[in-house]
Amino acid sequence: TARNGIRIWVEGYVQGGHEEWDPTGLFGGPCGLSRQLVTRGSFLWGKAGPELQAPRHMHRIQATTMVVGAEIRGQQLRRNFLPSMGFFCDLLDALMFGLTRYVELGVDVQDDITQYYMWFIHVEIMVFIGFGFLMTYLRRYSLGAIMLNFLGSCLMFLVAILIVGAAQQTLGTDQRTIRVDMHLLIECTYCAATGMIAYGAVIGKATPTQLVWLMVALVPGFALNQYIVVFRLHILDLGGSNVIHLFGCYYGLAVSYVLSRNVPAHGMGHPKKTSSYKNDMSSMLGTLFLWVFWPSFNAALASVSSAATTGPAVRGHAASEQFLCVVNTVITLSGAAVSTFMTSVLV
Repeated sequence: TARNGIRIWVEGYVQGGHEEWDPTGLFGGPCGLSRQLVTRGSFLWGKAGPELQAPRHMHRIQATTMVVGAEIRGQQLRRNFLPSMGFFCDLLDALMFGLTRYVELGVDVQDDITQYYMWFIHVEIMVFIGFGFLMTYLRRYSLGAIMLNFLGSCLMFLVAILIVGAAQQTLGTDQRTIRVDMHLLIECTYCAATGMIAYGAVIGKATPTQLVWLMVALVPGFALNQYIVVFRLHILDLGGSNVIHLFGCYYGLAVSYVLSRNVPAHGMGHPKKTSSYKNDMSSMLGTLFLWVFWPSFNAALASVSSAATTGPAVRGHAASEQFLCVVNTVITLSGAAVSTFMTSVLV
């Protein structure tokens, strides 16, 4: 383009006012776009500053940048993200081959699938679709939020097979290998859900490389917290209030504080911290996926495999626990939704 600048297309409308504003956040401050003058057109950012062609007034600004810093970001990913991920994946593969084994194939495996697979799929849908679309609430992080949710969940799931499996099966026992079964896979998916709760607090603040290592570092903390709460203190925590939600919340808040401690107001006033109608729609879609499958999230591990039961009384007790988890969660979710709509007019 002329003057070696970058032409950026701006369209939308803004309400009245005389304050100058940088809608893209690219220039670190005012760029000469008056809220009353900006309508639709393009401006050229170069050595001489922006030039705006604005044919008519509108009410909101939406700026789309074309190839701004794309090559720089690509170089950063190739320099930082690719080597760290490659080294870690090689290490993970070696540990998987050396430390894990499948359960013995037979009737017990079929019982395992029959008992747990449906619940496992429901929890997977919550993590990969529910949390993925929930994180699209920021205008600049829609596709990136879904893809980083996908990457982080897969990575945490694999790491959790080793660390959570070791904490549950080898601590305090003579067992030296990790048995991979459906029960452990559900626990690993819970670990990924914990990471996605923490991810909501650092979205837009962490680079892909930082995010990968933050998610990896969460897994040992999750395993230790679960071991203390469930196996040492013997707290009944089927819905994961302590092990999943509280831990993920405080881990994410702590990391967010560290990443933004030098930013004024911790980034609360950052121009990129905005949403849009489409972002709200996709985020609400993720919320509905979470809402529908939440009973399965709570009840997935309330069941006991029929192969491990010894009599009708034990089977009946296990079935009643799972029944209560599902029914109580459905009734509670419905009541909470109605209450939220009723009280939303007060906000």
